[in-house]
Amino acid sequence: NVDTFLKKFKIKYCQFYRRAKNTKHGKEKCLCGRSPHEHLYPIGTSRRPSEQIVHLQTNAYGKIEFTNQVHGFRPAEYVRLADDTKMEDVTILLRDIWKLTENKQPPDVILSVGGGVKEYRPNKILEEKFHAALNDAAENNNVWLLTSGVHVGVSRNVGEAMFESVFEAWACRDRSKKSQRLKCIGVAPWGYIADCDKLINDDNGPNSMKAKEYSVNRDIKRGQPTSLDPYHTHFLLVDDGTRGKYGAEIRFRAEVEASLAKTLATEDGAAEIPTVYVVLEGGPPIFESVTERLKREIPVIIIAGS
Repeated sequence: NVDTFLKKFKIKYCQFYRRAKNTKHGKEKCLCGRSPHEHLYPIGTSRRPSEQIVHLQTNAYGKIEFTNQVHGFRPAEYVRLADDTKMEDVTILLRDIWKLTENKQPPDVILSVGGGVKEYRPNKILEEKFHAALNDAAENNNVWLLTSGVHVGVSRNVGEAMFESVFEAWACRDRSKKSQRLKCIGVAPWGYIADCDKLINDDNGPNSMKAKEYSVNRDIKRGQPTSLDPYHTHFLLVDDGTRGKYGAEIRFRAEVEASLAKTLATEDGAAEIPTVYVVLEGGPPIFESVTERLKREIPVIIIAGS
């Protein structure tokens, strides 16, 4: 049962307030980034630091219906899950629950794309070549794409390439194109997603699996949460118990990539599914992303001209 399995996932919740330094009067924030009233225990409650973050059953999963999405895309599957979720459960989710391995066929390649977010400024020629390369990979291989899943920077660029490939197949009525079956998985920080509360289920009944309407805010502001990209097919929304912060998803995504490369490969008799991390542009955080891949012996390609 899909609903039952998804309820196995946990989220992280900061249950008692600890005021962060340098917060202004009237705009007090906890160390987790939330305001005092968003906590179970009020200001002044004494608790050990180890009790601050607790695990609760996930309250956000199902499908996302992007309201400003172009025709031709199905609702995206998603789940909110803790950043310490077991990789075994993530594999079962992708393979058996979301059925990404069609006819038990694992991906030929796992292509993870990272780089610029709000610092992303590629030249037009580089951007066009990048789109062409992604489209070629989609049409000639069974590819799983992984990005940060947000509608900004390089992950938005990947989403646009997805749109171009799928729209071309739809316009030509060419259902043989592999691009229609391309999987584009966004691994995004729950606490840094704009309007993430709209993705929380109303209840745990049958309506919990009803598609949630979500509108992409294209007005991007530095230091503010960003919307999910409407042209991804699946989302793992990584929760470390904070709000207005990102970073925990970097290690988690690298673990997912390394785990899938080994776990899915054994089912096909191969030693390991080819996996590569491609970097296009990027600011200082990209060094951490690259380091996490190298720790796990995932090859890294930096695109010339970045």
